[in-house]
Amino acid sequence: EPGAAAAARASRNGEIVVIATEATISGGAYQEAIARIRPEARVRGRACTLFVPMAEEGWMEGALVEGVARRYLDDLFSPVMTASRPDTLVLGCTHFPLLLRALQNVVGPEVVIVDSAATTAECVEGELRRQNLLNRSGIGGSWRFLTTDNPDRFVRTGGLFLGSPLRRSEVELLDL
Repeated sequence: EPGAAAAARASRNGEIVVIATEATISGGAYQEAIARIRPEARVRGRACTLFVPMAEEGWMEGALVEGVARRYLDDLFSPVMTASRPDTLVLGCTHFPLLLRALQNVVGPEVVIVDSAATTAECVEGELRRQNLLNRSGIGGSWRFLTTDNPDRFVRTGGLFLGSPLRRSEVELLDL
C-alpha cells in the first residue's frame, strides 16, 4: 500500500510501471492497489528476475547492470513514446533499490522512481510514532539474522541492503 500510494501521487500522467520478481508481478498486488487509489492510471508490471542475483552479487551499476535493465525496460521507456511513456517506476522488490542509480540512468532523469521499501519503512515509523512506540531511550537494539543460504555471503550482501557492515556472529544458518 505505501509504495502504491506513493506511485499514485508521484505520477503526473498516470502511466506507471512496477518492476519486481515474477511472483510479485503475477500476484498483481501493486497493480490492484494503485488501481484502487487512482482508477484511471495505466499500470504495467514487469518481472525483472535477473535483478535479484545481480544485487546479491553486489553488481549495482555499470554496463552489465544497465544492459540488463535496458533489456527489461527499453520497450516501456522508449524515448519515442509520447503520451503513453511512463513517468513513474515502482521498485517492488527489496533488492531493487540497490540498482537505483543504474535504473535511473536507463529510464532517464524525468522518471520518478518509487522505492516501495523506503515508503513502507516511513509508514511503519509514522504508525509507531502515532502509537507512541518509538524507542526514545537512546539505547540501540540488537539483531540476529537467520539465513537458509551461505552465512558468509549473507554477511557480505546483507551489509549492502542495510547500509552498514554485518558481523558473522549476527548471522545464523537455519537448516530447513
